[in-house]
Amino acid sequence: MEAALKNQIGGLNLNRSDWRLVKFGDVAIQQKKTVDRENTDLTRYVKGEHMYSEDLHLREWGELQDEYLGPAFIRKFEEGDILYGSRRTYLRKVAIAPFDGITSNTTFVVKANEELIDRDLLPFIMLSEGFSQHSIRNSKGSVNPYVNWKDLASYEFLLPPKDWHKEIIEIFAEADRYRELTKVVCGKAKSVLRTILEEKVTNLNEKGFSRACLRDLIQIKHGFPFKSEYWSDDDGQLPIVVTIGNYDYEGGFRFFDTKIKCYSGDYPEDYKLNPGDLLLAMTCQTPGGEILGIPGIIEDKDRLYLHNQRMGKVEVINKNIVTLEYLYLLFLTDDFRRFLFSSASGTKVLHTSPSKISEYEFFLPPLAYQQSVVNEYKQVEKVVRGALSLENNQGHMFKSLVNQVF
Repeated sequence: MEAALKNQIGGLNLNRSDWRLVKFGDVAIQQKKTVDRENTDLTRYVKGEHMYSEDLHLREWGELQDEYLGPAFIRKFEEGDILYGSRRTYLRKVAIAPFDGITSNTTFVVKANEELIDRDLLPFIMLSEGFSQHSIRNSKGSVNPYVNWKDLASYEFLLPPKDWHKEIIEIFAEADRYRELTKVVCGKAKSVLRTILEEKVTNLNEKGFSRACLRDLIQIKHGFPFKSEYWSDDDGQLPIVVTIGNYDYEGGFRFFDTKIKCYSGDYPEDYKLNPGDLLLAMTCQTPGGEILGIPGIIEDKDRLYLHNQRMGKVEVINKNIVTLEYLYLLFLTDDFRRFLFSSASGTKVLHTSPSKISEYEFFLPPLAYQQSVVNEYKQVEKVVRGALSLENNQGHMFKSLVNQVF
């Protein structure tokens, strides 16, 4: 599949002599139908957070009875309409509605002017780099920038003759199908990981294992408050300060798509990290506290990493009883997460502490069992990482394809 997509990209040699310059407002129509939520048959709503960056597929939504919605949620959309996040447009949120529903007035509801453009081509144009950069440049405000429809409508681009549209759509759709297939594989592998955690780490009450408390097994060491004036961008040589922003929501660290902070000042030697060191996020500023308590293991052997404050380094007291790799899996379980949130302090910023974490109790299996579960988890995790890498590559190819045309 990937080879076929590369051939399609490499084979594009478009003659644009008969393409014509149009404005986005010529081919796109903003919909402003409103809904009385107290008197409607519509049951679903879409928030900005339900839409993912550069993903035309709407994968989440809410039901009207789920929660209170503010007065801004009055905009009606219909199946096939395009939803566009007008706030923080650098997030590039464009989604095709799979049903009729309600959204807020800060989400533009867009229909294609089908006299000029095929309805299925318009969302791909809205994902193009030219459209995105125009939207970003014309956004107003600094904290929560937004774009007005009239500014969006002024975007100019070359539109191919209409008899080209179906062929171009099919190429784009095929590239999107490749990405979707990879997402399915990745999703199934992640589901297996969750099953391993649930059945082989959490639900051990019938296996005859004794219970243990973390305070008898581990110590947690806080990180060092590295001075911000010595932080710098990555130059490939300086040590990397591992921050809360480097955590992956599903466990582990990300240093490939997040901003890397390096350190040029002096620091105590005790705060150097070694491959295999396990860190826990001790605080979280995101609205749902998703990062709080998430574990990560240092894997890179080629760079020096530093232990920053607000992260706890987990050290095992007796390695003949429990391993760090097994504790990593334990910290990923829903049971541990529920315990952590029940004892966390703070409202906007959630905090935990070594003393709170140390009170967690669980069934402790023997080392042989621990290692077998760790090995099984690692094998499935390799599949997930491979699928994520493939998905990332296909995403780049998809963007390249769209930008070569528009």
